[in-house]
Amino acid sequence: MIFLCHVPTPAIRDGFLPAAQSLGREVILLTDKPEQHQDYSQRVLACDVFNPMAVVDCITQHNLPVEAVFSNSDHLQTQTAWVGQFFGVPHKSPRACYLAKNKSLMRQELARLGLETIWYRHFHSFEELKAAPHIPFPCVAKPIKGVASIDVKYLANPLELIEFAEYFWKKQQQPLLLEEYLPGNIYSVETLNGHLLGGFTCTLTELPYFIETGARWGVPPEGAAYVMRALEAVGATFGACHTELVMTAQGPRIIEINYRSIGDQSDFMLDNLSGGSYFENVLRTSLGETIQPPVIDSELHSIAHYLFAERAGKLSDAPGGFVEEREGCAVHYVPTKQASDVIDLTHSNKDYLGMLHVTGQGKQRVEELLEKELERLKAGFQWA
Repeated sequence: MIFLCHVPTPAIRDGFLPAAQSLGREVILLTDKPEQHQDYSQRVLACDVFNPMAVVDCITQHNLPVEAVFSNSDHLQTQTAWVGQFFGVPHKSPRACYLAKNKSLMRQELARLGLETIWYRHFHSFEELKAAPHIPFPCVAKPIKGVASIDVKYLANPLELIEFAEYFWKKQQQPLLLEEYLPGNIYSVETLNGHLLGGFTCTLTELPYFIETGARWGVPPEGAAYVMRALEAVGATFGACHTELVMTAQGPRIIEINYRSIGDQSDFMLDNLSGGSYFENVLRTSLGETIQPPVIDSELHSIAHYLFAERAGKLSDAPGGFVEEREGCAVHYVPTKQASDVIDLTHSNKDYLGMLHVTGQGKQRVEELLEKELERLKAGFQWA
């Protein structure tokens, strides 16, 4: 199996690589950052993975056998699909991958299909922005190809938009997307090969930012059904997909489609909920195998809580990570910051100090255990 990777992630290191090994497959990891992957992957090759033609050249120059081409990176789905198509192995639709990555094109496609008519427009420069005939406020600004809620902000009026645009184009070299603000509860829907696995109820920080602070297993059936129809319509039905939606007063509306597994360690929650089969099943789809999606026990409950920095500064101490069973529940804590780290607030998921996940039987038991673990973890953070 050929894995295309950018930066190291726990999902690859602790999820997909062990899953490939359990399936009896050798993994050859292609990456633009080979020095960062050497300590956990047996065979690593340097390659410009953002260029699909460079990936094809690397594979052919090394005479690598190709049974599957896979990536879990948000940045590399289109390239991975194109390379899979080139070698004639099972693959996602390159068009669907790029539609998902380009948020403006996805809005256009949803409107073309008659699914949504949300106001949106993207701008390349101040000149375009100032010439816009009408922008409804409040609105949400975001990078057209952004990730992790970086540079996503709620804007209440034209002055806030001008200030944000000045900041944005000093930092980012990509178009700025403005979208109609959609008030309502936020959810995610997780699918695999066109099958519904379930979803999460999400909690966010207060506006004007959109940092996810937690997720609880469960999604409204009408929201899940709506997402399934949309994914079928846009062709995002191969492999893993993570779709965010908001339940508005007018019904469900899609925030964005991420044509990959859910991030921020919630893929490990899915693995726990599905009896340890999630990562293997994702890889089986890349191998062209027919999978039977797991039936998740209705008594199982799972919660993620993200601890994030509320101020800039330097950590003098921070708790370490662990994977344990406590009180009959699976408890997983992944630190994202450690002692001596200096934190500059970005008002995005990059501000996370760590991620705590608890999965087990019974909602009350899981909720109570989460609170105990949170109290213990928070006491472990010390600021210099």
